[in-house]
Amino acid sequence: MRCFGYLVIGLVLLIGLPACPPSASLAEGEISGGEPRQESASETTPEEPIGAEVSQEISSETIAETTSEPSAEAVTDGGGEWVAEKVESSPEISTEIAQESIVEPPMPDTTGPISLMITHPEDVVASYLMSGTAWNYFSGKTVPLGRHFATGNPSYFTAFRFRQVAVPQGATVVSAYLSFYPQNEVDSNNRLMINVYAEKAADSAAYNVQDYVQGRPDQRSKTTAKIDRWIVRCNADCSDDSTSPKYEYDCPQRKKDCWDRQTPYQVPKDLKALLQEVFAQPDWRAGNAVSVFLFNAATDQDGEKYKSSRTLTGFDPALQGKEPRLVIQFQ
Repeated sequence: MRCFGYLVIGLVLLIGLPACPPSASLAEGEISGGEPRQESASETTPEEPIGAEVSQEISSETIAETTSEPSAEAVTDGGGEWVAEKVESSPEISTEIAQESIVEPPMPDTTGPISLMITHPEDVVASYLMSGTAWNYFSGKTVPLGRHFATGNPSYFTAFRFRQVAVPQGATVVSAYLSFYPQNEVDSNNRLMINVYAEKAADSAAYNVQDYVQGRPDQRSKTTAKIDRWIVRCNADCSDDSTSPKYEYDCPQRKKDCWDRQTPYQVPKDLKALLQEVFAQPDWRAGNAVSVFLFNAATDQDGEKYKSSRTLTGFDPALQGKEPRLVIQFQ
């Protein structure tokens, strides 16, 4: 009987098992009562890979190392890979660094004018052909413009050399004017016809009046740009009235051409094209020297009134402040 009872209980249990199938939640590790299922160690503890302890130690060291420096100081220093990672993950910091790193170039502005004066006696010179191949070459307290009074009235080649020209290479010349003090009023009776050039050199070499063979103004390279046949003619009695018998075109300038030794005379021609050609040369540098040439252009066909000269102050210590001057406006 005891065996039969055991058999009955076993059958009941066997038949009752299908009546309580495992739910979906049980399949996912929960029992019907909602309590988490206590999994065995063999189910929840996977086999630990080799080197796990080493990996964990390295990870801990890395975290400690990257967080040991304050972020504000690291961003300011701007160095290291860590900063690059922080910048990438922080848009605000990235924007701030970008704004600090960009330096706006200065806007170009007009520089000058600069005023240059002859500062050495050898920087204002003249040369002329005396006869054959014999040349005269000199500097002094005064220098002439125009033609020599000797037979044939040879041309004067007059030059002014200005040092320390603070114009950078490639600058744009806005204007450039030459002025000087006349030496006497008697010269106003004579007329001039002058070609004006600059020396085509990146740095005008010093003149040496002891060397008659080379380096004279007439031997030096000239700019292609020039002032062609500039006329200096005195007429103090002219009139601006076109109906007057004394009317003359550009009368105000004709009156200025009546030189006064107490008044600086400004050449009424803008030399900007000449100097622009000089400063555009690749080898030109701020601080180099530039020469301006005033060469006679008159010939015998221009008449007797163009066969003489005028004189101006060169470098005279007794007349300080009356040296030739070049004023350059550039940008």
